[in-house]
Amino acid sequence: MKVTGYMLMAAIKEHAFARENAENAFVDSRWKYESEVKDTPEDAMYKYMAAESNLITVQCAQAEYNQRVIVQLPTGGKKMTLGEAIKRVGMLARIEKQWRDTAKPRKARFSYLDEEMTGRDPDKVYAERGISVEGAQAFAKAAAKVTNEVRVLIQVGNATEIDMELDPALFE
Repeated sequence: MKVTGYMLMAAIKEHAFARENAENAFVDSRWKYESEVKDTPEDAMYKYMAAESNLITVQCAQAEYNQRVIVQLPTGGKKMTLGEAIKRVGMLARIEKQWRDTAKPRKARFSYLDEEMTGRDPDKVYAERGISVEGAQAFAKAAAKVTNEVRVLIQVGNATEIDMELDPALFE
């Protein structure tokens, strides 16, 4: 069957919801009034196990998909698996955030009325920036560019259709 990463993500969401409902039905099946019509705990557990099994199947298919789909950076042409791109985008976003935070003006540690912010004592030594605001902004901009390139790669990768041996019923 031909699948995309988006199909797998949607199926995971649906099967996670089905598992949650089956778990709730099992919990609810433990007690019942005479007049109530409910699954027995055994039947409810079988439904829960089936839902959990379907979820695991689709999650494993997604892991395989992420290793089989290859994406390529437009800058530099580096090739990587979709799974690697997904992992790298988190790292790149954290790097971008660090540079953006570095570009911000320094705040007082405990209060806006902190002596460091309102005055200078000539007898004290004050720390200086290790990089200028402009320099940090330039690094933040470069990091954002690479992060966004990888985000686009992930979207392209997830739209890639590949053949996988999966039961079409998992996507209904």
